Amino acid sequence: MVIFAFIVNSEQYMFQAMITLLNLSRAIIKKGHQINGIFFYGSGVHNLRRNINIEKSMKNLPEELEEFCLKNNVQVGG
Repeated sequence: MVIFAFIVNSEQYMFQAMITLLNLSRAIIKKGHQINGIFFYGSGVHNLRRNINIEKSMKNLPEELEEFCLKNNVQVGG
């Protein structure tokens, strides 16, 4: 088993970075590895905000991240 940790610096509306993080994290867990934590740094901390204005057709990535972390016992810091 390999243990991973992530640092996120991308801005709030850089959806590709957050989608990549979620997809990679899901694949890591599926392969039986562990994620020690996800740390948001600099402008990356804004990705944790729940009150962002997004269109209804778009994914709510902060909510999706929270659900993933709770389900898989991944710690988040920022």
